[in-house]
Amino acid sequence: MRQTDALIASIFIASGATAQEPLSAIDWLDAPVSVSVAAPRVVPLDDMAVSDGVDTPEVAVMPLGSARSDSVGLLPANVTGLPVSLWQASTERAVTAQFARLAPEPLPAIQALYYTLLLAEAEAPADAGAGAGFLKARLAALERFGAVDPALALIERAGPATPALFDRWLDLALLVGTEDTPCKALADNPSLSQRYGARIFCTARAGDWQTAALLYETALALDLLSATEGDLLAQFLDPDMVENSHAPAPASD
Repeated sequence: MRQTDALIASIFIASGATAQEPLSAIDWLDAPVSVSVAAPRVVPLDDMAVSDGVDTPEVAVMPLGSARSDSVGLLPANVTGLPVSLWQASTERAVTAQFARLAPEPLPAIQALYYTLLLAEAEAPADAGAGAGFLKARLAALERFGAVDPALALIERAGPATPALFDRWLDLALLVGTEDTPCKALADNPSLSQRYGARIFCTARAGDWQTAALLYETALALDLLSATEGDLLAQFLDPDMVENSHAPAPASD
């Protein structure tokens, strides 16, 4: 028993001596560390650069809706094989001028290529404005080719119930006999069009012939209708005038 007590006592003594030694065997970890902080550099007022003016970068602002309208298409990139950046390197003015110069009766293979370009889903030129001019140029080219149904489908996909697109929507709908849809949209929101001809026609189509006649007389008095538009609306409002009227000349672009 005495040998056991002596062994236990020697273990406690050894452990106590070990606890008093430093935990780290590296001397510089236990030494206090002094960190020197550099003083901030003070620039004399005479040495400070002073700008003579402020350069404001030019920022192009465009409503999101107009960008979407100009970029709309019926043929996605995986169908046409054309990149979505097809028109990005060109200006709106240059591309629309090219559309206006397209031959009205091209060879069938060329016409198929034109349809692919005009109906492609691709980003509009970077400088495209807010009036959907790029889309309307594509619609005009399709109309010259006689592709009224694709043009109408294109504008309907863009969301035509806007002041920028409504008049083209109504014109295309008149060619295929679906004018009741845009006329209903105009009745719900008269600000969609500033054309008195559209208001007169749609009001008569809704069955309000008296209001349509009143609008017609007001537009004539204020000289808000062209001669051809006035004659056509007069015959529409009063079918008896058709027999005594001459057929108007075809409209020229």
